[in-house]
Amino acid sequence: MKSPDGLTGGGRPAAPQPVGGWQPSASGPTAPTPVPGRMHALRALKHPGYRAYFFAQALSFAGTWMQSVALGWLVFRLTGSSLLLGTVTFASQIPTLLLAPFAGVLADRVSLPRMVAVTQGILALVALAMAWLIFADRITVPWILGLAVVGGIASAFDLPARQTLLVELAGPEDLSSAIALSSAAVNSARLVGPAVAGVLVASVGEAVCFLINGVSFLAPIGVALWVKPSHTRAPSRRESPLEALRAGIGYARRAPHTRAVLPLVAISSFVAFPYLPMLPVFAGDVLHGGPQLLGWLNVAVGLGSIVGALAVAALVDKRRLVPRLSVGLVCYGAGLVVLGLSRMQWLSLGALPLVGFGMLSMLSAANTVVQTDTPESMRGRVMSLYTTVLVGFFPLGALLCGAVADRIGVGPTIAVGGAVTFACGVWLWRRLPGLRALQVGEGIEARAS
Repeated sequence: MKSPDGLTGGGRPAAPQPVGGWQPSASGPTAPTPVPGRMHALRALKHPGYRAYFFAQALSFAGTWMQSVALGWLVFRLTGSSLLLGTVTFASQIPTLLLAPFAGVLADRVSLPRMVAVTQGILALVALAMAWLIFADRITVPWILGLAVVGGIASAFDLPARQTLLVELAGPEDLSSAIALSSAAVNSARLVGPAVAGVLVASVGEAVCFLINGVSFLAPIGVALWVKPSHTRAPSRRESPLEALRAGIGYARRAPHTRAVLPLVAISSFVAFPYLPMLPVFAGDVLHGGPQLLGWLNVAVGLGSIVGALAVAALVDKRRLVPRLSVGLVCYGAGLVVLGLSRMQWLSLGALPLVGFGMLSMLSAANTVVQTDTPESMRGRVMSLYTTVLVGFFPLGALLCGAVADRIGVGPTIAVGGAVTFACGVWLWRRLPGLRALQVGEGIEARAS
């Protein structure tokens, strides 16, 4: 399919560009030298629909980060247990592991904007229900777990739909910019949301954060319903849902780009991402702080995340995506090791920007590699598999890490996950010469084999 770099620096149509660290073999065509441009990272913003969606996302995710901090502190205040923190995360994310592949089949068949509007509406109702229960002093752990499951089911359909919607809003030529800018929007919100949540939780309680988040969903719902996409997908084939699901899984198993990237995303999701639900315990028990410190820890992650996302968005030569993914894994793992061994607030705040940079470098590069070299008719299903390994493995890791942290401590648990992630980055770096020997489009050709 067409590369995100649809034009050269002079405005002429470009020859097909290598994607995701794979380049043409010696017998194939020679790729032109990419011409870097300062505005390359911002190219997706030229599309009015994507621009509106970008700002709506930033606003909505500020509320989401506020809710995340408030929820973590609420569970910690009610139970004081890292195991229950992991259990809540498990309840909210496990539906993705079970349902996301079917959500991808649906995303390839229905109107993506309407699908996003429905799922975002359900998530808004979950946040408002949490706010009411806390205001009424009726909140209990069973209520938290039940609403977490409802929100998790909605998220299982929301995530692959939102990821695939980026192509309709920005077009395939500017996909890499759209993916990375969306990641930057999420983490720009992280600079504001957690800090505000820390102040609100300490002063007026957690309920206000859930209320603000529920209202903030109006922005992306409005954009999804009223903005006209700049790119229209070709209609998908009308196989039965199970046949469509089997076709998507078969493609992902055969295509080199998905076969190389998805396992690494799964491993990092399982062993590294669980540091997030552990942060409330880390802030309280290890660093001896409160909700305000927890907010600043999230802000520190957000600072690094924005840099990591924009660094990937600025890449013009797509052959550098897989090397960037490797560097991201190394930085992510190293930052988590330092964080896990830290017992000082200043050192923890210094390690978390490296964690954020590595995490978003890895995720933005992996997302771009997977979407760019996937045929349009298959993209919803492939992104649902990406969502499954990214989000679906996270609750399993969070549950395991919560249990381990109750026995050996939060810090050592985070450090072990970081060490495994670091090792994955080193392994990928050593494999780069072999990966570069693969040809662009081999993943698409594998679909027909």
